[in-house]
Amino acid sequence: MSATGTKDRIPAEVQRKIRLLMPATARGSWDALLADQRIVPVAHRSVWLHLNQTLNGTWTAVPIRAVRVSVATGFRLEEWIESLQPTQDAAGTIDPLSTGGYGDMYMSLTVNRDTRYSGYVWLVASYISVPATARVFQGAFDTYNGTEDMLATAWAGDLALVRDFASGEYYRPTSVNPGPLDIHRTDVVPNAAVAYMFHEWARTPCGPQGLYSCQLRWAQSWQNIQELTYQNRLANAVVKYIHTAGSAISPEITVGISGASVSIGVTPASAPKWSYALSETFVH
Repeated sequence: MSATGTKDRIPAEVQRKIRLLMPATARGSWDALLADQRIVPVAHRSVWLHLNQTLNGTWTAVPIRAVRVSVATGFRLEEWIESLQPTQDAAGTIDPLSTGGYGDMYMSLTVNRDTRYSGYVWLVASYISVPATARVFQGAFDTYNGTEDMLATAWAGDLALVRDFASGEYYRPTSVNPGPLDIHRTDVVPNAAVAYMFHEWARTPCGPQGLYSCQLRWAQSWQNIQELTYQNRLANAVVKYIHTAGSAISPEITVGISGASVSIGVTPASAPKWSYALSETFVH
């Protein structure tokens, strides 16, 4: 196995299958990233999440559909679908999305070899989107809350962050443009992680209900991470979405690395209302 060989990348036919299983907005991001053939995808994991309110009123993110391709699967696509029973929220209301379908949030993590640059550079791409049918008015996304959510990416292998980028957009229900998502970098852990924060509701009047009435549509980030020599070692990359609990406290990420494994935590522990992380393996 090498850093540039044809046997250690996602085959073209599998890439096409991955694309077909994405929501439309994610396809646009995927197409834009891979339009340059010097960017070679080597690992991908994605998931549709159902946001479930338990009887005590807390929220959890439950995977209902997942896709995985990496060296760990022999670069074959693995798909998993959960058949959920209807659930009820704390008020006893039946949740129509809990029986399956496309859920409340899509997340993906793709690791690419980036041959546009000399040396050994990897491009870690993270993406989230919220369909218009998500239960944004039922508590999962805290209607009009003014605190920021977080999207964080971490990696093992002691590769240095050399450049990064993040963007996104809000829904536009009226002719008023709420502007792009106000995503910005807030935290960096040297050789290990970077985090971004944004308001899931636009901070400008942009809809018939006044302030904050345009919610998150999608967000993405990518990081170029580099090493000086190819080591032929396994490592994990992780993306974590943290939905804040409405506290004014700004969360900070904590990163744990043990060999090839990496994890993302948040302090204070009371900051997240719910969160979900994806992890995948790549060779560097």
